[in-house]
Amino acid sequence: MSYTSKSPRTVALVAMKVGQRSLPRYAHRYAPKTFTQAQLFTCLVLKQFFTTDYRGIVVYLHDMPELCQAMQLTRIPHYTTLQKASRRLLCFASVRELLLASVKMNSRSRKRIEYAAADSSGFESGRISPYFVRRCARGHRKLKNPLYQTTRYTKFPKLAIICDCTTHMILAAWPTRGPTPDVHQLEALLNQLHCDLTLRRLLLDAGYDSHANHQRLRNERNILSYIPPHLGRPTTKRASSELRRLMQRHFATDASRQRIHFGRRWQVETVFSMIKRNLDHAVAGRRYHAQNREMLLLAITHNVTILLSIIVVARFSTEHSRPLFRTTPPDRLASASMSRPALRMRKRPRRPPCALRQTSTSAAARSASRVPKEGFARALFSLRRFGLQHKRTDQRRRFAAIKRR
Repeated sequence: MSYTSKSPRTVALVAMKVGQRSLPRYAHRYAPKTFTQAQLFTCLVLKQFFTTDYRGIVVYLHDMPELCQAMQLTRIPHYTTLQKASRRLLCFASVRELLLASVKMNSRSRKRIEYAAADSSGFESGRISPYFVRRCARGHRKLKNPLYQTTRYTKFPKLAIICDCTTHMILAAWPTRGPTPDVHQLEALLNQLHCDLTLRRLLLDAGYDSHANHQRLRNERNILSYIPPHLGRPTTKRASSELRRLMQRHFATDASRQRIHFGRRWQVETVFSMIKRNLDHAVAGRRYHAQNREMLLLAITHNVTILLSIIVVARFSTEHSRPLFRTTPPDRLASASMSRPALRMRKRPRRPPCALRQTSTSAAARSASRVPKEGFARALFSLRRFGLQHKRTDQRRRFAAIKRR
C-alpha cells in the first residue's frame, strides 16, 4: 500500500533528492550556473503538483519563501527558464534516469520486482464541459432511426505505463496519441524500461494479446507474461501458438487465475486513478511534443509524491524548526575517528552503585518537600555528585587494603 504526500515542502525535498541523484549539476560546462538542474526539475514537479502553468508556479514561489529556502534558491527563475528546462529535462533518457532514481530511493532492498502490470489510458487535451459531452451523447432518440451518440471521436493524449503492483511506482512510461491499439505499443514501452530494473512477472490485459508479445517477453527478456487470450472474436478453438495455449490453461478457471495472482493487474488501474485524482486528468500542452512532456512529468510527479514508509517522512521533515538531515554530535564524531584501543582507554563517567542510587533518590524524595520546585534539579544533582564521590572514596580504601596485604 502506498501513500501520497500533500505537503509541497516534502514534495520539493524529495524532488531535489531525486534530481541530485539522476541529473548533472549543470546543463553544460559554460552554463550561467544560476540554477542547478535539480532546482529546475523541482520547480517543474511543483508546477504539476499545484496544477498550474509556468507563470503560476513563479507566483507560487514568490508567495512561499519556505519553498525557495527548501530548494536553496537565491532567486526565483523566470517562467521562460522553466519552459526551456522542460524541453531539456523531460526527454526519454532523462525520464528513465529520474524514474529509476525515484524507484531506488523508495525501495532500496528490493533487487527484483516480482509483480508488475502494464496498461494505457487517455487524457483530455482541453477543458471541455462534461455536461456538454453528456448532452451530445444522448442523440436524437425521438427520430425513426435514432442516433444514440452524435459525438465524434477525436485524437487524444495517451500514456502507457509499467507499474509495480506492490508500491504503485511507475517503472516506465511511453506517451503517444490515441485512439490506437495497445498490442503494437508493448515493444516501445519495454524499451523505456531502465536496464537496472528487473521484472519477474508482467500482467497485461487482453489488449496486448499476441504471440509476438509473449515471445518478446518470455524469450528475449526472460519475463513471465500473463495475458488473457481473448483478443478478437470469441471462439472455442484452441490457439495456434504454444504460448497462447498456455494462457488458455492459465485462464480456464477462477482457481487457475488465482494461482498466477492475475488479480494484481488492477493495481495499474489504481495508479491511473491516483494520477487523475491527485494531479490532473488533462494536459495543458497544445502540440504533440508538449503533451508528451506533460504526460511524462505526470508520471515522475506521481513517483515523487508517493511516500512508502515513515522513513521518507522522517528523513525529509515537514517542520521548519527541524534540520533537513540529522547531524552527528561533535563528541560522536570524535569517538568515530578514534581507534578501538583508544576507545577502550577512554574513561567513561561511572554511575553510583544501586544502594547509593536508591538512597540518593529517596533522599531527594524526602528533600523535595523542603526544596522549592525551581531548586529540585540542583538538589538532585548535588546528591548524585555526592554518591559518585562516595563511590570513589570507597574504591580507594579497597585498593589501599589490597596493597597492605
